Amino acid sequence: MRTEARLAILALAITALTPALADEYPAKIVNLIVPAAPGGAVDANARVVGDALQKLWGQPVVVQYKPGANTLIGTTFVAKAPADGYTLLMTSAAFTVLPNLVARMPYEESELIPITLVSQTPAAVFVSPSLPVKNVAELVRYGQEHPGSLSFGAPDATGAFVGYLFNQLAGTNMPYVAYKGFGPMATDLMGGHLPVGISGASTIRPLALTGKVKVLGTASARPFAALPDAPALAKDKFRSFEASVWFGLFAPRGTPPAIVAKIHADLTKVLSDPAVRRRLTDTGAEIGDISQADFAGLVRSEFTKWKAIAATAGVKPE
Repeated sequence: MRTEARLAILALAITALTPALADEYPAKIVNLIVPAAPGGAVDANARVVGDALQKLWGQPVVVQYKPGANTLIGTTFVAKAPADGYTLLMTSAAFTVLPNLVARMPYEESELIPITLVSQTPAAVFVSPSLPVKNVAELVRYGQEHPGSLSFGAPDATGAFVGYLFNQLAGTNMPYVAYKGFGPMATDLMGGHLPVGISGASTIRPLALTGKVKVLGTASARPFAALPDAPALAKDKFRSFEASVWFGLFAPRGTPPAIVAKIHADLTKVLSDPAVRRRLTDTGAEIGDISQADFAGLVRSEFTKWKAIAATAGVKPE
């Protein structure tokens, strides 16, 4: 038999076998990797997803933490894992930002397949209560009248890049102050040591509702339901100011399409359960509710967007 014929028969056999594999999936423990320390937003999303899928599948879904190197350790672990659906990654929008900060990435973007957008929240621009501004226009004017007085802080790379985008659209030149986590940044901002902060709207929501910070708006085209008094800023000259802090599920490249489709369908099913939804929405987050193709498109578009913003801001990978 000629080589071409053998390959054709093998391809047909694999195609026929893949749906059967999906029907049997999962047949053992599924490891859900979190590339960050316990206790953060990525962990919270992973636990909701893990608990719900474990009940649906009747198989253990074990959340494992592999923090370090700004999520690179855990993400690389999944990118290099067997592509059988038993090692999955829960990560955040930082996945699309990191290539602009790290010169030698240990994995390629294409080594991970986007499966499902679990939840998201728009980024928010907020200020210290002591800063005498009530909206973005006043913030820009204050910066013009008090040169060098404004800077912005963010707890992660995603927030930093949202800040760079704000600078580009507003014509401001606020320098970025890096923080290792939301807590230290919020403490400085509430104490008047940091003028402006950028983070997920759901994260800042408890402080906003108690008047400890002033939210000037969200990086979105429509109002954020959990902060109804905060204006949506994506209009007029800020019309491209749309950025979300999202959390999604990924699998290694090469995972059979039928298994990817099953994971997406099952996760969509459990996310439609009111009790599961409440575990996420009670924090102010919004459920993803988009197709796998749309999530993959979102990831691709963000790689492109953040690359352009990095170039304009003069950010170079190190």
